[in-house]
Amino acid sequence: MRLLAVTVALIATVLASSSLSAQNKGCEETRNPKQLPPARDVLDSADAILELKQANLLADDMRFSLLFEGSDSFPRVRPLETTDPTAAMVLLRSIWPQKPSEPWAVRVHVVGGSTPSLTLERSIYCPPTPESGSPFPTRIAVQMQPGDRRPPPGTRRIHIRLEALIDEGGVPSNVRITQSSGMSDLDDGILKQWQGRRFHPALIDGEPIRAVFRTDGQSPRM
Repeated sequence: MRLLAVTVALIATVLASSSLSAQNKGCEETRNPKQLPPARDVLDSADAILELKQANLLADDMRFSLLFEGSDSFPRVRPLETTDPTAAMVLLRSIWPQKPSEPWAVRVHVVGGSTPSLTLERSIYCPPTPESGSPFPTRIAVQMQPGDRRPPPGTRRIHIRLEALIDEGGVPSNVRITQSSGMSDLDDGILKQWQGRRFHPALIDGEPIRAVFRTDGQSPRM
């Protein structure tokens, strides 16, 4: 069988596409839920303001991040900016339980003063991205196996696509090929490389979360 030498740098340009741009360039408002619900559907606004006031925690401007992870009825609540962390626990008592669904997130904006108010805003989601500088071997030796598809003569770019679940620490798991090169040795070599990569994890309002990364630039967004 003939041994092929494949330049990985050439393949990596296809795998990475626009996903290797800086993470903050991909940060956008969340798309889920499609319609931002009224505050009353998520929490008891009057009770939340009253409890914050009674606890002497009602400030002029407060924001909280609420992340519903899909399997839980209640969200993870986190204070944003300079909001007192204790206020997040007070706010949690006023949140209505939600039916489990796909993950979604919103921000709660509380304004104090003489006429306190509470509104919902969209959270900011940043998708996971590979860390820059993760080394790739320059070449992968490919032994053609039975059933492999040899690239046509003159081929300069081989398309491979992968998908992985990236945890809060930026470590990939469940890495799988979604578009094969047609050569099993090359697929295995690329798969091992991406299993060893490290990522900037996805963020909701600055907090790391688990999310799916796809090398074709079509990673799911919240």
